[in-house]
Amino acid sequence: MYTLPTGVRPAKPDPRAFPSTQTVTYFSLARIYRICERHGIAHSRFGRDAVNDPALIADMRNGRRLRPETRSRVAAHLAALEGC
Repeated sequence: MYTLPTGVRPAKPDPRAFPSTQTVTYFSLARIYRICERHGIAHSRFGRDAVNDPALIADMRNGRRLRPETRSRVAAHLAALEGC
């Protein structure tokens, strides 16, 4: 194990280097997965229907940060599916 020399402090981690937790505020990937499974919708179809982006779910899984406008569109699509 590497130890720092005496008197040297470790650098603080850059919060921008880690995936955002913004998406958890409005909805979680687990919720999207459950709804897709319940309705028999592919993840790419969900993304295409919600925001015209078939890679949305895969990108979110890899840490994509959603803009407020995109978050609200996804949340509205989730609400519409849950209302069925």
